Parts: sequence; C-alpha cells; structure tokens
Amino acid sequence: MWDKHAELTNTIFNTVRNLLFSFALGTGLSMFIFLPTIILLRQGEGSFERHIFYPKFTGNILTIFENYIIGGFSERGSVSLYCGVLIFVLIVYYFVSQDIPGLTKKKTAAFLFFLSMCFYFFPLFGIFGGFKDATSYYYRYGYVAIAFLVTVAAAGLNSIWLDCLYRDNRLALSLVLFGILALAFNFVHPKYGVSYVYLNIVFGLIYYLVLQRLDIKKMPLLLVVLVMVEIIINSTAVIKHCGTMDVDKYKNYVNNEQVLISSIKNYDPAFYRIASNLNRNQYSSYNTTANYNEPLAYGYNGICHYSS
Repeated sequence: MWDKHAELTNTIFNTVRNLLFSFALGTGLSMFIFLPTIILLRQGEGSFERHIFYPKFTGNILTIFENYIIGGFSERGSVSLYCGVLIFVLIVYYFVSQDIPGLTKKKTAAFLFFLSMCFYFFPLFGIFGGFKDATSYYYRYGYVAIAFLVTVAAAGLNSIWLDCLYRDNRLALSLVLFGILALAFNFVHPKYGVSYVYLNIVFGLIYYLVLQRLDIKKMPLLLVVLVMVEIIINSTAVIKHCGTMDVDKYKNYVNNEQVLISSIKNYDPAFYRIASNLNRNQYSSYNTTANYNEPLAYGYNGICHYSS
C-alpha cells in the first residue's frame, strides 16, 4: 500500500516539477518577443520595479482559511482558493491517514506552504504578478494552487478507498477539524456571516455520509452532482458580491449608445473617426476611465483601443 502511495506522490511531484519547468521555459522563450514591445510601450524608459523584493507580507496568511467558504472572494492580501468542501475534507483526511508515509506528507505540506506564501509574501507575489506590483486581478495564478489542492484531495480519496478499517473514524476527524476551522475563523473575523459557515458544515456532513458508502455503485456520480450543486450555490453567492453593473442599467446604456451612433451615421455616412468622452463605468463607484473597445461593440470607427 505504501508503495502505491509513494508512486502516486512521486507522480504528483514530478508533474508539478515539469509544470514549473514548462512555465519557466515558456517565459524564457517568449521574452525576446514581448520585452521589446513592453519597452516600446513605456517609450523606451522601461524600469525594473525593485521594490517588489522588499521582504514584507501583503496580508494575514490565515485568511487563506477564512476565505475557504461558500461565497468566499479574493481581495488584495486575502486570497480565496475555494474549490469545494469535499476538497478540503479530503485534504484533511490525507494528512490524518496513517496509510500515507510521513515523509510524503511533509513534502506535500511544504509545497502547500510555498503556494500559500506565493499569495502573501510580497516578493513571490510580485514575481507571479509579472515582476511588478499587481494593481488588479491579484491572484490570477491561483488556479495553479487549486489544481494542486485537487490533486492532493484525489490522493486523500484514494487513501479512503484503501482504508477500510479506520475509514469512518478518520472521516469523522476530518469533518470535525473542518468544522472547527470554519467556526473559529468566523467568530474571530465574521466576514461572510454564520449562515455560510453552517452551509459549509452541512455539505461536509453530506459528503461524510456519502464517503462512508464507497461500495455504492453510483457513488462517483452522486459526488459529481453534489459538487455541482455546491459550486452553483457558491457562484450565486460570489456574483452577488462581485457583480459590476445592474442588468437594466446596462441594457439602457446599450440602447442609448446604439441610438446615438445610428443618428450620427444617418447624418453623415462617410468614413471618419469618433471619440467618446465618457463610458458606462466612469461615474460609478469603480470610476473606470477605459472605454473597453466600444467602437468594436457598437460598430463605429474609434480613435482609441483598449488592451489589458
């Protein structure tokens, strides 16, 4: 059994190593193409942001647990790697299982800690932000960490499958630890509301009951359905917080823009360029000044182009 776990662990770490090497190789090979463009865009005055290597933290690293909740969202200095209660419970099981070698757990824990530091230790944060201090979309590389969480959870599920004697006790311990963490962080810093915490615990109980019955033929399908329901609920909760504009306001803006452009084209159908002196988010709480390629959206010849 240990040989199987050792082989799985080696496969995981070899895959991660090859992935990181591919990232480095891809960046190195493409740099000669993009670097001149970057220098040109900065009018030949490209500068290296040395301050990104100052040894400081962007936030409290414990928020990585606080934000692992239905409805959790990321802010600067506070990342959310939420990918389901099942993943968290299986990761806890991975570490409480006696079937996985201690050295393997230590390697996994070390890499998880490194991934966590990538979000909170400023030099690593700056490196993943493109060797600069990111001012938006801070954790777009979070999917790499989530992929590793899912991989560790898969190893935990494999351990549950092999662990017939102590499965129930270790599953219960994993669920209890998950519940304690969720409740503790909510009471210390009630950011999302206790209802989301209880919802997480309810899903944890459901997964606990399902994982106890691994012999059920349709158990994998049941897990898939449960995860889909949970992720849909999470998406609904996140959208309520991260929505950027009311639908009716957007429709009204589009209609007014189309009427305005049509009237201009009817007045003079010749070729000329049109500039816009405001946009739909300029006077909102976001105070966005970018035009987001409205010439392409509404079919007129503009004088500006937006590129992130």
